[in-house]
Amino acid sequence: MKGQITLKEAFRAWEQYQFDSLTESDHIKKERMDQLFETIDDINHENLKHLIFCKTCLPDSKPDSFEKSATDLWETAWRKAAAGSKIKWPQKLVSSNGTYGIEIRQNEDNKNMGLIIVTVSEKQKERFEGKEISVIDGKGKKILTGQIHKGEVFQRIKNLQSIDLKLLVRPIN
Repeated sequence: MKGQITLKEAFRAWEQYQFDSLTESDHIKKERMDQLFETIDDINHENLKHLIFCKTCLPDSKPDSFEKSATDLWETAWRKAAAGSKIKWPQKLVSSNGTYGIEIRQNEDNKNMGLIIVTVSEKQKERFEGKEISVIDGKGKKILTGQIHKGEVFQRIKNLQSIDLKLLVRPIN
């Protein structure tokens, strides 16, 4: 039928709306961006949400204290389902540039415990071997810190139900 919108089209429209709804006044000022990069572990929910959705701030507002290459491999990943829909486990996410695959599994015995596994793409595997990365959720909570070994890193996580699946993945060294 003509005029019907598929669910896939609706999600794409919602995603585009999220990107387009960020106005110039919403962008994070350079001074604040420098502070965020210095103390990324203390980032608040609104700033992290902005970094995840904004096409301008993360790529263009690199702090002077970092070389551009230091933040090139920062990527975001988020759940494509509607915000209100119940989370079903496991969750499998792919970062914005495809560098990271992220899987979060729920423990069968304790539903509020789980495991996060980050896998580096084949193209980047060698570059990341032995490097440390962290994953920060949309609430600013660090849910993984670990060293890449054979292209992946994993860690047990607590409070699975409280994780905001808007994720920022960043190399530490």
